Amino acid sequence: MAVLSPMEDSFGLYWKWKIKSKLGLGVEKEERDLSRLPANDFYRVMFSLKKGLAVKRKISPLKQELVCEEALWLQEFGLDGISLEALKECMEKRYWYGTIPLLPNPFYGVRLLWVDKRLGKDERFRYSYLRPYGSLVRLCSWAYGVDEDLVYAVMRQESLFDRFALSSSDAMGLMQIIPKTALWISQRLGDDPEIPKYFFPFFSIKYGTWYLSHLSEKFPAFLAVAAYNSGPTAVSKWLSENQWVEDASDVVAFYPVSQTRNYVRKVTVNFFVYRYRLED
Repeated sequence: MAVLSPMEDSFGLYWKWKIKSKLGLGVEKEERDLSRLPANDFYRVMFSLKKGLAVKRKISPLKQELVCEEALWLQEFGLDGISLEALKECMEKRYWYGTIPLLPNPFYGVRLLWVDKRLGKDERFRYSYLRPYGSLVRLCSWAYGVDEDLVYAVMRQESLFDRFALSSSDAMGLMQIIPKTALWISQRLGDDPEIPKYFFPFFSIKYGTWYLSHLSEKFPAFLAVAAYNSGPTAVSKWLSENQWVEDASDVVAFYPVSQTRNYVRKVTVNFFVYRYRLED
């Protein structure tokens, strides 16, 4: 297998294009090479966003296929973990994945997409970029002035739509709010600070969306995403020392915390997919 040089991989191609563009040099070859990268490559995404390029091929809408009624029934009663076993049994059916967008907690279905080797690339792609809890997301996005696609981009990265997600740092629910931040937000919104409720989709989406709105008042969108992961104090300090930062590629290349670099990379790609690759 041929090994790419540092300037031939997507990172090198993008930065070569970015630097040459700023210097007013010709970038035809770099633009051609960047446009040939996979659509979900971060640097292809950044190039497309900065150039305002529309993606030619979108993934088709979800189709109504055979569903796993037992898994749906189990999740309606809050038995999400047991529903995974039901889904595994239903994998014998060719169209079991039609269940995924109907599940109250689609996390368990999305996990199985890469297990069923019969599924094609488009099927895996489309069924792993869902829009669950649509009415709640629309309501909170409208109430707090946050782009719905950004909410879904963050939710997908934070929890993969698992309403009962709990991280090693005790971040909770769909939007993975840590207890300290959740209590602070509840005080700002005048809510009762009850920890268990942050696993309920409504409160998790409400608090996560409000927090994105709050961060967006302090930072551009790409830095608000970084602050959602790393904290606004850390981002403010880094930005004060690096005032030349202009877009997400700078965060991914130079932010000192690797977890946040990877987080911004993945959320940016998620946003691009939700905004430009999915047909409604």
